[in-house]
Amino acid sequence: MMNRMGIGYGSNIFNMFSTKSSYYGLFGSSGSHWANSLNNSFLRYGSNTLNMLYNFGTPYTQNTRNLSSGLSNLGFNLGFYGSGSSYGYYGIGSGYGPYYPGGPFIFPYGFNTGSKPADSNNPPSEPTVLVNIQIDADISPGRDNVQGLINLVDELKQRKIKATVFVTGEFANQQQLLITDIYNDGFEIALHGYYTGEQLATMSYTDQRSLLQNAMQALEGCFTCGTYKPVFGFRPQYFSQDPNTYAILDELGITYNCGFKVGQIPYVEGHMDDVWPFPMEGHDFCVLPISRGEFDSQTVYLCDIAMANVYHMSAAEWAGLLSDSLDRAIALDEPLVILFHNWYTGMDETPNPGDEGYWKAFEDFLTEAKNKGASFVATQKLVEDFCN
Repeated sequence: MMNRMGIGYGSNIFNMFSTKSSYYGLFGSSGSHWANSLNNSFLRYGSNTLNMLYNFGTPYTQNTRNLSSGLSNLGFNLGFYGSGSSYGYYGIGSGYGPYYPGGPFIFPYGFNTGSKPADSNNPPSEPTVLVNIQIDADISPGRDNVQGLINLVDELKQRKIKATVFVTGEFANQQQLLITDIYNDGFEIALHGYYTGEQLATMSYTDQRSLLQNAMQALEGCFTCGTYKPVFGFRPQYFSQDPNTYAILDELGITYNCGFKVGQIPYVEGHMDDVWPFPMEGHDFCVLPISRGEFDSQTVYLCDIAMANVYHMSAAEWAGLLSDSLDRAIALDEPLVILFHNWYTGMDETPNPGDEGYWKAFEDFLTEAKNKGASFVATQKLVEDFCN
């Protein structure tokens, strides 16, 4: 019972923070990395406490995401609940907390089912490698995009593996409840543009901004309907982005960008071979590039559809590449960041008719990584811990 307790504040107490048309800075923006995620973290309150729940403009949602991220790094969860409703926002990494109508609550992880205190008698062994699984949830015409996502997520849930699902605005609009359920199951949700195949680098700043704002709104959902989810990360469709994109990501409060590859174009100047997260100079986000492998004397990035469509790689070859890349990451003490698609691996597709599909390669990789001592981490966690 104690592990589900929290400190609740009713609306009357909260009024002391709710002075009309005022801004209050909750934390500073300097010092260690957690503070950076709180940069510009101010909550805007209107004329009454109900505006705390019903003002869903960009400043409010962005700042709430930043505040939650910082609190989670300090070992706390932040939650908001509407009066008479069980809908709310749950801090990153948290489980479902208690319901306190009419106000926010902040409680330490130790009192929440979302995180158990460490067992000093059985300390965890050091992981041999950090593995970040990224699943793309977008729409490929003529394929079962929904079932493919469900297959991937269910497999990871059964294995208790954390991962990040990159979702397009188009997919979120069609499957809002599914994406919310996936988030509530402990997966991180990140932004993957608005529609499959978009080319941001060919668009004007204005067009990009409109597209990404709409995508962000679709993906985050809303408080009153119980579908709100914080979104911290981004990867563009087909790695297509430019300086305008970076500026817009800052405006949206995005804290990391995975739209780069290790050792391949596109990469950030001066960081071609960087494998760990690093700050993007001149911007407020970090970069986490997708990992590389070696196939047929070529450097390739670890993505199922790239291997299938470009190299016509058989399932056995893809499985071998994943295994070799895992061993390389362990030997070199590097993270391993891999992309899988809902409509490809999730539906056991193959580039070669009659050949074995890619699903078994996915399963075999998860088993091998676990057996070799890998720790699976969501993208945001990897970035927060190592981007400095």
